[in-house]
Amino acid sequence: ENFEIYLIFRAQSGQPYTPRPNEEAEGIVVPKNSGRIGATTQLDLRISKWVHILGSMKFQMYLTIQNLFDNINPVHVWTTTGDPWDAGITTSRTLDRQRNPTNVGVRRTIQIGTRLDF
Repeated sequence: ENFEIYLIFRAQSGQPYTPRPNEEAEGIVVPKNSGRIGATTQLDLRISKWVHILGSMKFQMYLTIQNLFDNINPVHVWTTTGDPWDAGITTSRTLDRQRNPTNVGVRRTIQIGTRLDF
């Protein structure tokens, strides 16, 4: 009683991008938006329990988990490789610069909280 479970599943096909050939591939023309970022999936979970205290006062405890299975969902990719973490062997960028966390969607996030309604 007074127990709630919510599941939200999201799936999305990959967004188009224009691949860029490396410097060694001279004269190659790549059509605009001919590459595709990988598809994404995400399952979110929320569990909550309400407890009535006095009169109309009630207390809620909840657990929310975003991206329950911790899927790597690419948002941006390096145009030379099509990968969110690797710009390719011809890049001069450091590995820290290549592995930008904003290139992927939200990783597993867990929140535990309480709420008081009166």
